[in-house]
Amino acid sequence: MTNKKLYLGGDILTYGAQLQRSKEKEELLKLGLDLYVPQDNDDINDKANADQENLAERIVYQDTKALLESDIIILDAHENGKGSLVELGQLSGMKDLSNKTLNLIDDLIELDLPSDRILNEVLKLMLETYNKEIYIHNTDIRRENSQPQIGDRREYAPNQYVYGTALKLTNNKGFYEWHEIIDNLKEGK
Repeated sequence: MTNKKLYLGGDILTYGAQLQRSKEKEELLKLGLDLYVPQDNDDINDKANADQENLAERIVYQDTKALLESDIIILDAHENGKGSLVELGQLSGMKDLSNKTLNLIDDLIELDLPSDRILNEVLKLMLETYNKEIYIHNTDIRRENSQPQIGDRREYAPNQYVYGTALKLTNNKGFYEWHEIIDNLKEGK
């Protein structure tokens, strides 16, 4: 299993979550995997000392780069790990676009089109996807609350979209138990 790059993500905003990621990392290192663990990237995740200038952009760039370069991705999709939930959505979108592209190529090959025409159609699909206008807003009424929210007085609500995305990305498995992930990695699945 050596030479495989693995991305290990999940909530890292509590001491307990950080300990969980560290425990998972230790087990994975024993398997000889090359790991990227966002919590170990002090440039973006040293919460006490991180340079705040362009922090959001650096987090997106560095973690997305690691997702794209990884052969294996393990994410703890706990509702507290909002960044990991975004990563889950990214992965879903990547798989959707890959599937759409592969289906297009298959359809064009069946039509016996020349390779330059196939390439042009794939490039057209990529550009259409790349150039989509995206507007993101948040209509959660709790955002209008001007009262300070600190400590245990913060508002919270879980979302089933996360679970649906997990089902989609795992062929309806949903959430794995940690031992299942380790067993699958040991078996080279």
